[in-house]
Amino acid sequence: MNNQETMNVLLGNDDVLILRAIKFGLSDISAIHTISGVPIPCIERRIPAYLDLGLVEQTETGFMLSLAGEMEIELDPN
Repeated sequence: MNNQETMNVLLGNDDVLILRAIKFGLSDISAIHTISGVPIPCIERRIPAYLDLGLVEQTETGFMLSLAGEMEIELDPN
């Protein structure tokens, strides 16, 4: 399975909500939770996977969407 197929299998509705929140500049888990409605423990479990897949990058203040993450959000049909 290639990286794109892996992302298609892994990314569900909550993932898209989290990544969109990060795209709009929310860089800490609490703010991502407030906007996305995804429970904090779920966000905390998913962020490491996003980092491993190269969808987000760690910054001094939290997280930001990577170019790969931007492209994944643009490809999402929802």
